[in-house]
Amino acid sequence: MGLASRFFQFSWFESLFIGVIFSATSVSISVEVLKEFKVLDTKEGATILGAAVADDIIGVILLSIMIAMMGGQSGVAQTNLGIVLLEQVGFFHRDLHRD
Repeated sequence: MGLASRFFQFSWFESLFIGVIFSATSVSISVEVLKEFKVLDTKEGATILGAAVADDIIGVILLSIMIAMMGGQSGVAQTNLGIVLLEQVGFFHRDLHRD
């Protein structure tokens, strides 16, 4: 999708941003499809679901990085990229270690 936006005269940075936005998947749809085919509780189903969740986490991290890199463009307040990365790591680390 990001490459397609270049045909509409977006800059490379804007095209990359659009590509990152469209990278998010719907895990709930994946779960429903796996349930329908009765493979959610199999090794393959767990692998597919794990990959979908990992893909979404990577997408959120990349989106945060892209927003931090915008720093002042389009009225977005400048954010320190290091702080954004530390916040992301802290957030996902906390969620992974919940009881």
